[in-house]
Order: sequence, then structure tokens, then C-alpha cells
Amino acid sequence: MLAAILILIGYFLFRGPLKDFFRPVIPIVFLTVYVLTTAVHGFLLQTGTEDSQKFVRRFMMTSGAKMFLYLLIMVIYLFFNPEDAIIFLLSFLSFYLVFTVFEVVSILKVLKKNI
Repeated sequence: MLAAILILIGYFLFRGPLKDFFRPVIPIVFLTVYVLTTAVHGFLLQTGTEDSQKFVRRFMMTSGAKMFLYLLIMVIYLFFNPEDAIIFLLSFLSFYLVFTVFEVVSILKVLKKNI
């Protein structure tokens, strides 16, 4: 649902007031953040929350790995496309923040139910 809302917002923004700022890489950034967040979120929910110490370790491990992967993607893209740096970083940061907030809120709901 969140992904569909973001796609609609992006469609109308980039067809209208932000038309000049659209880059073909923006949908790829969206898809990358969406797929990685969904995969990590699914993994965390599947591992269960019975053992809180184990869950916290897995959460920190996957969050750290995800951030490292995101950083690697950003550095590689920016190395080859420095002219798009600001637009790329702003779109990446926007998607990252939205999906991270969704992931944390969703996991907190699950943790509260299991406590």
C-alpha cells in the first residue's frame, strides 16, 4: 500500500511541478529501497520475536548490512554520475526515510503484541 501511494505521489510530482528534476534512475532507486526493505522486513518477521536478545541482534545486523549496501550503491552510482548527485541523493534519502519509518513502526507493533 505504501509503495502504491509513493508511486502515485511521484507520478504526479514528476509530471507536474518537478518535471525538470526527473531522472530515469529515480524509479530504480525506489525499487531498490522497496525490495531491500521488504526482504529485510520479511526476514525479521519470519525469524520471530520470542527471544528478544536474538531479535535485537538480527535487527541490528540486518540494519547495518542494509545501510552498508545502500552506501555502496550510492558511492558506485555517484562515481559514474556525479552530475546527478543532488537529485539522486535526495531521492534515495527520501525513499530510505519513508521505508525505514514504515519498517520500524511495523516491527514495533509486532513486538508490542508479543510482549
